[in-house]
Amino acid sequence: MTSTAHTALAPLPEQRPVLRHIALVPDGNRRWARDRDLPVSEGHRQGGERCIDFLDWCGKYPEIESVSVGLSTVENLARRPAGEVEGVDRVTEEVIGQAAATGRWRLNLMGNLDLLTPSLAQTLRAAVTATADVAGPVANFAVGYSGRDELMRAVDGLRTCATNAGPVSAGDIERHLDTAGQPDCDLMIRTAGQTRLCGFMPWQSIYSHLHIAHTYWPDFSESDFTHAVDSYHRSKRRMGS
Repeated sequence: MTSTAHTALAPLPEQRPVLRHIALVPDGNRRWARDRDLPVSEGHRQGGERCIDFLDWCGKYPEIESVSVGLSTVENLARRPAGEVEGVDRVTEEVIGQAAATGRWRLNLMGNLDLLTPSLAQTLRAAVTATADVAGPVANFAVGYSGRDELMRAVDGLRTCATNAGPVSAGDIERHLDTAGQPDCDLMIRTAGQTRLCGFMPWQSIYSHLHIAHTYWPDFSESDFTHAVDSYHRSKRRMGS
């Protein structure tokens, strides 16, 4: 057997990698409710309350500049029963209203608001306007969201604003995304054991650390959150080693 000697490498510095943008794909509301013989609407309600908790947990990390939370997708709005969609709309309005009322977050909406009822779209826009002067971090809420739709809207915006036929840069596209001016996502959490992103923030998550939690979203705890953040820090320390 041949052995190969390796030169010892200097230990990596114990520098904590900065976590500037954290994203969440909250999954499992419906399964959580069904496992307990509860209405699906109760699962969505509990999931909405957990979203406010999630913002509180993120607020304990002063380096976090942006938090992105997926509330509903184009597929959710198109494929689920009307009664369930109405329930999701109520939860969406409550979550965004509570986030605005904290006075700690500058709200931003991601997604195609034309897919929402006019009254809901108006309420959500009013919440964004009410927090426009908040100096704190940004809370992005994805409502009626599709990653492909966001990219298509960005391209349309770029085409509308184009003043020359020169090559398009990454920066050009980023200026027309729903998260324009924000850092790319560092850590993306998905709950309920699902190992796919379902098109959430495809551009912004290209270098994200993906953490899969096997807990249904309504049961996700601050301990689970801390574990996800720790997994990000450990992953970043291993890069290049």
